[in-house]
Amino acid sequence: MFKSRNASVLDILFNPRLYGVIVGVMSLVAMLASLTASVYLIIKYDDIRGVPESLRTFFRYATLETVIGLIGLIVVVVYLIGICKANEHYLMPFLVLLVVDFSGYIVSETLGYLKGTVEQDRWKENLLDCAIFVFSFTTVTSLYDAFKRERQPGCYRLISGDEENIPLKV
Repeated sequence: MFKSRNASVLDILFNPRLYGVIVGVMSLVAMLASLTASVYLIIKYDDIRGVPESLRTFFRYATLETVIGLIGLIVVVVYLIGICKANEHYLMPFLVLLVVDFSGYIVSETLGYLKGTVEQDRWKENLLDCAIFVFSFTTVTSLYDAFKRERQPGCYRLISGDEENIPLKV
């Protein structure tokens, strides 16, 4: 992970990989929780008549949420592999997932606010969610730039993550 074995605590704290791993692990836990909840709803209830009123909306979309959760889980695992291999190409699906997820969050909050189903005084929670997104997005883009700078100029890295750099013929 580091060039030398004698890395100081400051080197570790200012390394973008540490924060990239933290973002990846947080995303992995969130994806697993979402996937577990969706699978639990599908297994526990046979049809919508037995579902409590507060869970009916979640039950309707449980199958779709399971498929999306599996895709998200694969993307997060690919992202963590990309951090281990220091290959910026593995980070791109996670960046797309972050942007799409945050866009969906903004749309659902806006629609809930307009329909009156969301509390009117949620600005603190929304601000915290925005701060988490900005932290995650900044961390991943910093990692992308750091991995890109590690390559030699005039070379490109294979998506397979091999450590060899192949010179471009100009």
